[in-house]
Amino acid sequence: MEARRQNPTYWKLASRPAVRGKRRLLESNRLYQNVASTDSRFRRILERAEELRIPLLIHQGATFCSDVSLEIANPIQLQPLAIEFPRLVMVIAHLGHPWINETLVLIRKHRNLYADISALYYRPWQFYNAFVAAMEYGVLHRLLLGSDYPFTTPQQTIEALRGVNRMTENTNLPRIPEEAIEAMIHRDTLSLLGVGS
Repeated sequence: MEARRQNPTYWKLASRPAVRGKRRLLESNRLYQNVASTDSRFRRILERAEELRIPLLIHQGATFCSDVSLEIANPIQLQPLAIEFPRLVMVIAHLGHPWINETLVLIRKHRNLYADISALYYRPWQFYNAFVAAMEYGVLHRLLLGSDYPFTTPQQTIEALRGVNRMTENTNLPRIPEEAIEAMIHRDTLSLLGVGS
């Protein structure tokens, strides 16, 4: 990991011309290199992505790498970027786990931010509570289906999503509306993000 962190070619995306006319999705795993959102190299990438209107899927949440600070992993660190780059569409992976409520507040506040639900269903109670909180914040429509493939499949995520209300049976717990679940499953996410157009 240290070699990758010190490798200057790792950060050349910001200066390399991108293919125009075809929109892509850029994925950032900068946390694994212990790179903060305030790092000038990362900001150059964001500037270029905003200029080319390339959405960014950003891993902003728990990391189990022992040499990475969790202080830079909290999704709240993205707020200054959402303000500075208002035309850059960002998707926060894994709903910013474990900072799910912070992520929900961010996507409610900033219209250019979304979050995906990938890799959350392994923790059923947290998965359910994330949807309840999203419902209470009024942002269910800003959550995107994601699977974290190859660790799990889209079908497994869809099955877990359709079963999220199972734990509410015979209780007074709130249910996630079935129409909201199906809307997430059938939403044209690529068009929503402007990918491929």
